[in-house]
Amino acid sequence: MDNKNLIKQKSSHKPLAIWYLVFGIEYSILNIGNFLVFVLSVYSISVSAQRYPNTGYKVNVVPDSEVIVYFDRPLRDWDGFGVNYVEACQTRDYSKFAQDYSGFSFASEETREKILEMIFGEDGWKPSLTKLFLDPFHEGLTKAGNDNDDPLKMNMAGFDHESTTEWMRYFNREGQKRVQKWGGKLTGMVTLYGPAPWQTTQKYVLGRDIDPNEKYEVAEYMVSWAKYLREEENLDIRYISFHNEGDAYYRWPRDGSNPGEDHRDYNSYWTPDQVVDFLKITQKVLEANDLKEVGLTPGETQTWFRFDTWGYATAIVNDKNALENLSLITSHSFAVWDIPNSVYYGDYRSVGQDLIQEQRPDVKSWVTSRPWTIDYQFIENIRRDIYECKVNGLIPWAPISGAGQWMESNGEYRDGSMRCAFNIREDGSLEILKGYYFYKQVSRAGQPGMHVAQVINLDPALGVIAFSSAKTKNPDAFIIINKSEKEKDIKITVSGSKSKSFEVYRTSPEEDYQQFNDIKTNDNKLIYTCPAGSVTTFFGK
Repeated sequence: MDNKNLIKQKSSHKPLAIWYLVFGIEYSILNIGNFLVFVLSVYSISVSAQRYPNTGYKVNVVPDSEVIVYFDRPLRDWDGFGVNYVEACQTRDYSKFAQDYSGFSFASEETREKILEMIFGEDGWKPSLTKLFLDPFHEGLTKAGNDNDDPLKMNMAGFDHESTTEWMRYFNREGQKRVQKWGGKLTGMVTLYGPAPWQTTQKYVLGRDIDPNEKYEVAEYMVSWAKYLREEENLDIRYISFHNEGDAYYRWPRDGSNPGEDHRDYNSYWTPDQVVDFLKITQKVLEANDLKEVGLTPGETQTWFRFDTWGYATAIVNDKNALENLSLITSHSFAVWDIPNSVYYGDYRSVGQDLIQEQRPDVKSWVTSRPWTIDYQFIENIRRDIYECKVNGLIPWAPISGAGQWMESNGEYRDGSMRCAFNIREDGSLEILKGYYFYKQVSRAGQPGMHVAQVINLDPALGVIAFSSAKTKNPDAFIIINKSEKEKDIKITVSGSKSKSFEVYRTSPEEDYQQFNDIKTNDNKLIYTCPAGSVTTFFGK
């Protein structure tokens, strides 16, 4: 085709191209118009909605006091609640001050019997766990007191496990008898409160550092105590704990010298690496003495926060042998969450436990010391230990304090280091404190072999704990905590329980574990009026 014809062909399409152009512009204008109409209509509706006349109605923010207890949704096994008796805990010279923190040495026989029955009896706390401290006076004050030169071949005659532990052993021995009468079982652990002085670098009581040359002697010291209690006292000791708040490095001058503070309770400083080291060393001493039933814990940091952030859990996880030798995770739960910039800060967390249990899901965790209060807050703290720290068992700090047995920082003696359940007066008589009744609300409900059960709670002023019976003969049980200053009507839904009625026990500012009429469910629901500051336990029937 020549250029002339090509030009002619192109020109023949010109009217059509113009038509397309005009139509396209008109169509676009039409679409834009429609779009603008749509936008304006939406804006008009929005403005209209925003300008809706104010009704003057004010929405009061009131939480629904509604609780759901899922007995058919188990979270973890429960090993039970526990107790411990504290004897020598601060005294630097036992010959001058035979300290007995829990006071049975000067209690009347009537007082001792009453306490034992109120704790271990069938109508008492019904504990299943116990902890026995190991003070620094069991193997002499100098190396001359060493049982022998071979820590793998133990000479039990070379240890004095009796002089400073008479009443602690009595408490546990008599307690075990009472527990066995109603068909219970007492499982024990031992905690190194402080090594023998000669086993430290400093060579005195409260020496900060374990002498590297005496590591196996320290391991033997702990194992000998467990062995003695198992064989001579017939106590079911299952665990050895390496330290009592050995993470608290700040209790000594930075050079490790004597802080000169006699009010400090026994201890030495335990780094994460030292814990890992002793998980391997102590296992060898256990095996050499054929103590297959006894396992190891990493010691007891002051808080779960420290167990995580100060490196103890991480150190264990990153050492294969240490991780294999770990039998139980332990820590105190002295959480102080209102001072985040302080060395004393602690909170409720399970980060360290989770880290270990990712690789060792068979390893459980226990709170091995919890400070007492004498109100509902004690049970609320226990609730957080169970549901936020995810523990399988709990032992509070000593429930019994004796008059004038604890030295304060000013050098004066007082009746115990904190509130408790029992106070033994100087004349040997007994004062029962409110803490006894609050602890009874949970200790009887959570028996060994039960499961921690899932709960839902829509009211932050309430707290809920639940234990399902699992394969035990114990009834399903749940606990309601009213943390507010007002009475509350609570809607409770019970799921997965065979029980259609529940026994009710309550402790409040005016009541001491008082029983009320049974309460029945209606279509698995019930309404309960809960007094301010109270704790109520429901036992399935």
